[in-house]
Amino acid sequence: MRLLFLALLSLALPAGAADKHPAQQHAQAYYTWVLKHPGTALPSPKERTQLGKLLAPELITLLQQASAAEKQCVKTTPAGDKPFVLEGDLFTGNYEGASEVSYGELRLEGAQAVIPANLVLIDPRFPKAHPFRTLVWQDELNLQESAGQWRVRDVKFRDGGSLRQVLQDYLLNAEESCK
Repeated sequence: MRLLFLALLSLALPAGAADKHPAQQHAQAYYTWVLKHPGTALPSPKERTQLGKLLAPELITLLQQASAAEKQCVKTTPAGDKPFVLEGDLFTGNYEGASEVSYGELRLEGAQAVIPANLVLIDPRFPKAHPFRTLVWQDELNLQESAGQWRVRDVKFRDGGSLRQVLQDYLLNAEESCK
């Protein structure tokens, strides 16, 4: 009976799902959300709630603060002027986001994990074989475990910046620009 249960369980799980580390499963959940929301600048309250299951609380707080700052910037910008807002995809190292992802080798460092994310954007506005049709780059996902739950702590972008840094910089600049 036990063998029958194990055999049925192995058929129910996707290949390789059982042997993935929880940090890898979480990385996959994060990028599943990111790819379903291409070009997302600051997420809506509903999207922030979804991200609350994926991101560290500090990142959610920064997103909330950035949304409040952006609202203030829009409010204080004179009619006809462009307000100081965050634009482009915040969650990948590319303005237009990504359309595909694969993962590099997991590196565990205690309660933290680092997973390289190989990202691809296929831009259908360009014909096949055009030099601007496909863009490939690598970001680095930093995760942290707390109370048995993995959360994205930061995303390091190919240009040396990070998700956390983009949000912190925006908050500093919005404070100056949107008085």
